[in-house]
Amino acid sequence: MPMFHSFALLVFLIATFCGCTAQTEISIVRISDPDVGISLDVPVQADGTFSQEMKRGDVVSLASGKVSDESNTQSVRLSYERRLYTAPGKFESEKLETEFKTTAGVEVPIGKNPSTPKTDPSTANNGLTNLTITLIKGEK
Repeated sequence: MPMFHSFALLVFLIATFCGCTAQTEISIVRISDPDVGISLDVPVQADGTFSQEMKRGDVVSLASGKVSDESNTQSVRLSYERRLYTAPGKFESEKLETEFKTTAGVEVPIGKNPSTPKTDPSTANNGLTNLTITLIKGEK
């Protein structure tokens, strides 16, 4: 069994140094939630995953997901939750889970469909309609 573990470690190390593991050009996922005055710059790991929690006053924002590079675009999977604490131990929560494709440097409105009119009743009670995301390239 020890020989198998050594072989598996060797294969993993070779794959890592040869670039055979998934990586992304994106170093920061910037999430803007202007309704509560929060802007998150979430660092992206080499494998494309990201996760961060931010507290500001009575609001806690939680963001996590994954960025994958494709030809000239990035595929993004995002989970974003906003918790507004109304009393000790009690909060109201709104959550958004989405997947989309974009390019770095473009601000994407993810809280609502831009082709949906502002008077659409399906978005009237959604407090996350002004949420945006921007992918920022960086050096790894």
